[in-house]
Amino acid sequence: MRTAADSTYIPSRPLRAGDAEAILELRRTEEGQLAVLAYSSLGLLVAGCGEEQP
Repeated sequence: MRTAADSTYIPSRPLRAGDAEAILELRRTEEGQLAVLAYSSLGLLVAGCGEEQP
């Protein structure tokens, strides 16, 4: 059985009609490396990335 705890939310740029794939939001760490953001709930995703998500 799948539960909400089994989900991971990854922020992306807005999709437009005809887009073939999503573009993930990436951030640079203090060390200059690229990092993918990931959230364990929809509420945390919106809190961290704004109302434009999902």
